[in-house]
Amino acid sequence: MYQFITTIRFVIGLMVVMLLNGCTTRPQYSIQPKWTTESYSNNQLNNQFSGFHTVERGETLYRIGMLYGISYQEIAAVNNIYPPYLIQPGQSLQIPNARIMR
Repeated sequence: MYQFITTIRFVIGLMVVMLLNGCTTRPQYSIQPKWTTESYSNNQLNNQFSGFHTVERGETLYRIGMLYGISYQEIAAVNNIYPPYLIQPGQSLQIPNARIMR
C-alpha cells in the first residue's frame, strides 16, 4: 500500500511540474538575415563568378557550398535566394569564386 501511495505522489508531482513548465512564457525570437545582396556590389559579384551548378535532388545550399569551398550565404546572395533558402532540383546556380572540394 505504501508503494502505491508513493507512486501516486510521484505521478502527481510530475504532473504539477509539467503543468508549471508549460505555463512559463518563452521569449520570441526573430530570425533576421545577417547579409543582403546589397552588401555585395555588382562588380564584386561579377568578378567573382566562376561557374554554374545544377541542383540535384536532396542537395542543399550548405552542401553545395561545402562542395565548392564557399559559404551558402555567398551562393544565396549571388542567386538572390532569401531565407528559408529553398532550391529545386534542376535549378542552375551561379557559383562565385569556386574551388572544387570533392
